[in-house]
Amino acid sequence: MAKYNFSVQEALYFKSLPFLISQMNVCGYEPIPGKLLTPICEVIMEESLVDCLINYYERVYANLEYQFYSGSQHQDRHAIFVSPSIIRASALQIADERFGSKLCRSDLSANVMVAFLDNNNNLEYWPATIRYFFKHSIVLPYVGCTEHILAVVDWYGKSSKINHFNVLRRGLSRILDGVAQNGMKHVELWKPLTNRKLSCENIIPVQRIVCRFMKSNYCPQNSRTNLIAVIPLNRRFSV
Repeated sequence: MAKYNFSVQEALYFKSLPFLISQMNVCGYEPIPGKLLTPICEVIMEESLVDCLINYYERVYANLEYQFYSGSQHQDRHAIFVSPSIIRASALQIADERFGSKLCRSDLSANVMVAFLDNNNNLEYWPATIRYFFKHSIVLPYVGCTEHILAVVDWYGKSSKINHFNVLRRGLSRILDGVAQNGMKHVELWKPLTNRKLSCENIIPVQRIVCRFMKSNYCPQNSRTNLIAVIPLNRRFSV
């Protein structure tokens, strides 16, 4: 760990974040033991994506009742300005592990399992493909300039045959053993990527990424519908 600019405690804290979201609100400003990878460029988001980002901030800071606005909106003087300028990156490095995106030559490392809470406040894991990573800054009251490391993702659809193979994950690290107890299987069946209009739900903090996964097309017997076999991978990030 000597070659990295973070402590073991910081690394362990980051690794545990996806599994703590029922006790704390992971917003995306939490420190990461890693960095965005090149090619990196500053871009101006389309207005529709700025609106998605505003809705994202309103959701993650709902308990603080912050109001947000972009340059095209008129708000009171207490509202927080959301700039359309972002630093966009094709990949993210976390210690020895690399997460890619659709901007990379190969999108094999762009497939990730993401942790979130369902309507009953239960921890769930959902597969997604990362379009790109980006860094965005806002000025929060009493805090100042705050950087968020986020990702734009496309979600896979949930299938009624998700537990078709019903093979639990075993013999893994304590973190992924905890995942198994909460329902993630060694192989799961999901519907292909959805083509819905982008919303705030397509923006995630990178701290909610649980692991990468491999995928393959799969057609269950006596079925005319092709599904995606999702195989979650062990985290290479270990301390």
